[in-house]
Amino acid sequence: MKLGLIRAAGKNETSPYEPLGLLYIASYLEKYMNFKDVIITENIDTLLKEKPDIAGISIYTIYLSEAEEIINKIKEELGIPVIVGGPHVTLLPDFLPDKSDIAVIGEGEQTILELLELYLREKKFDPYHLVKIPGIIFKDGSKRIKTQPRELIYSLDLIPPPKRELLKKHYYTPKILTGRGCPYKCAFCSTPVLWHKFRMFSNDYIYKELLQIVDSSGTRIDIVDDLFSISIQKIKDFSKFIVSRGIEKEVSFYVNIRADTFNEEMCYLLKKMNTTKVFIGFESASEKILKFYNKKQTVADNQRVIDLCYTYDIQIIGSFIIGAPIETRKDIKETYNFIYKNSEKIYNFACSFLSPDPGTAIWEYIKPVMPEIKTIDDLLEIMYSTNWSEHLTTEELINYYRKICSIETACHKHLNNHLKRVIKFSTDLNRAGFQSPLDLL
Repeated sequence: MKLGLIRAAGKNETSPYEPLGLLYIASYLEKYMNFKDVIITENIDTLLKEKPDIAGISIYTIYLSEAEEIINKIKEELGIPVIVGGPHVTLLPDFLPDKSDIAVIGEGEQTILELLELYLREKKFDPYHLVKIPGIIFKDGSKRIKTQPRELIYSLDLIPPPKRELLKKHYYTPKILTGRGCPYKCAFCSTPVLWHKFRMFSNDYIYKELLQIVDSSGTRIDIVDDLFSISIQKIKDFSKFIVSRGIEKEVSFYVNIRADTFNEEMCYLLKKMNTTKVFIGFESASEKILKFYNKKQTVADNQRVIDLCYTYDIQIIGSFIIGAPIETRKDIKETYNFIYKNSEKIYNFACSFLSPDPGTAIWEYIKPVMPEIKTIDDLLEIMYSTNWSEHLTTEELINYYRKICSIETACHKHLNNHLKRVIKFSTDLNRAGFQSPLDLL
């Protein structure tokens, strides 16, 4: 039997990042049931050519329509069972693709294992046996049946490291997780809803996986925990291990940090282990909005992080959100001024409109004024297209967004200067009678 796993993505889109969730499932199946015939791809044609006996699809809500198309193709050409999972299924189990057979809610490793064991034993998925498997939704005629919740895997070390050898190594930027979840509860963030409880892999587990990546991959590793800088001790241990093995001489790191927990000692240790970039959710430069988002950080905290990273020559990439229901013109102007003031120190940033996720405090806040959700299109409209501001029109928000995004940061200035040098070099060549740099060879 062959299992085909695919991550739904936009048309003509390919992610530079490994599909870690699918890779964890593959390694778990191999360890606990000696099941090795797994295909992982982002290309539906590749999946169809492999002719798997069961297909699994990881779905983010933003790619729900693409997931529907993938499922339709699988059903039309292969007629096999389709299992769906991922953040969308866990957050919005009432809005599943019509032709999907089974949905996995929450962590998928043990659930997928039990589903495969059932299929190998019975040669089919029948309701009598499916109802005994926790953490799924399945079809029984015209109905969808939801089973009891599945318990978390509390000891994450039970899950083997991702089976990266299933991927084309030259294509993906290696990334590593040192834990699952986040102990904080930002009002807009779905992470606590997805993972329920913050858990970490042991240091020995992380070090072993890290060495495997260093031995087989490139010169950059992204640590993609929602929050890597959870404690000074964690960073001390991690930095000490990396330096003791000389890994910092071969590899650079990119990590996620948080303003209120970040200090100079952390910055020093991150620099010592060759962290070249950090990502941080600034979100706003209005104290009122930071409190509304339950960020547990202040504008002064945000400024301290920028100053520290600039001093230690660590590039900082930040995110900002506009469109909170209570946000006013004054609040957005404070954010604009903050970014503009720090444009020489911020390497790059992303600004986005507030997108409410089910189960979050923001979702509950807007629920009383939310229109009825009858279809998936209604859902997508609410999550990605509706202006929830109580003070600003959509046109005003778009104008503020464009104004903020027009700020040139260190990254843009670096690129502009590089482009100017390239243009000058080409001009000098032409003046000297050369048509191309190749003429110099």
